[in-house]
Amino acid sequence: MKPLLASIVVLSFNQLEKTTRPCIESIYRHTDPEKFELIVVDNASEDGAPQYLRGLMAEHDNIKICLNKTNRGYAGGNNDGMKLAEGKYIALLNNDTLATPGWLEQLTDILAKNPGTGLLSPITNYAGNEQCVELPGITEKNYCEVARVYTHRRRNSLFETEKVGFFCVAMPSWVPERIGFLDEAFGMGLFEDDDYCLRVKNDLGLSVCVTEGCFIFHKGSSSFKKLDPARYQALFDRNRKYFCEKHNIQWRFGDIAEAFLAKLEKDIESYETGGSEKSRHIESIRVRLTHFRNAIFQLKHFETDFISMNSQGAAEAEFQGDHWRLRGKLTRRLGKIRKSIDRKLAGIFRK
Repeated sequence: MKPLLASIVVLSFNQLEKTTRPCIESIYRHTDPEKFELIVVDNASEDGAPQYLRGLMAEHDNIKICLNKTNRGYAGGNNDGMKLAEGKYIALLNNDTLATPGWLEQLTDILAKNPGTGLLSPITNYAGNEQCVELPGITEKNYCEVARVYTHRRRNSLFETEKVGFFCVAMPSWVPERIGFLDEAFGMGLFEDDDYCLRVKNDLGLSVCVTEGCFIFHKGSSSFKKLDPARYQALFDRNRKYFCEKHNIQWRFGDIAEAFLAKLEKDIESYETGGSEKSRHIESIRVRLTHFRNAIFQLKHFETDFISMNSQGAAEAEFQGDHWRLRGKLTRRLGKIRKSIDRKLAGIFRK
């Protein structure tokens, strides 16, 4: 019997019609059923999800379900799924995502060709880091066609980063066997993905990477959007504190902007030496500019909050320095190619 290529783990918690059902339908629509098993973990949904999942088992012979009696949180639920996985690779996929044609093969092929990569994640329309790209006109209905225009020239592309979002992440199955599963001390969620990225890099010496040849549509943190802002902030603060103490590091909003900048600078360098591929590199720069500006805005917002709580002049200078250094550095690097970007942009997405 041919070894199973991959185990796809989807975590479900309520919002069956809005997220879980469309996600699963997109998986079966765009993924070769002979190459994967689907493991759906339900965290005590009260919207009919358990009944729906039992029905799926009657329709498909490559699905497993785990029906938890309590909400075990993001880490706990995904861990339950990973413990059932039998594939050579494991892909964690949020239920508020939609798959695209060939997404799984793109991720597993790259992992197979790059044994030094421990975690691999795609690009998306909704994320808080440089995985996020702005593709004009993309919607839940046309995302496959729009994304394909961008990804088809970037198959098997790879760039290394510090952290990836776990809306979709793939790994060899031996990774959790060696370093363990997600840390359930993070509770409902937040920072468990940052934690796992650091563990893969520090404990295994492997890279954390993103491919621009694979796109996953992300509706965006459906569970967290329902949280009261005060509760969300309390969870964020608690988990950030735990994360920093666990790794003996500081977590900064500026790190996100730095990661965006590193990707942009790499694309600028590629543009300057790209020859006939210049339009592709221009496109990679352009689709991230808005989100980079947003990262700078978040950094500035954090500065304001921090300074209001800390009146020390040194702290103010440090955070303002981060903001102006990042923005100034980007402006200087982009200045000499901006007119060329604007000139060529109109034709890029039609190619």
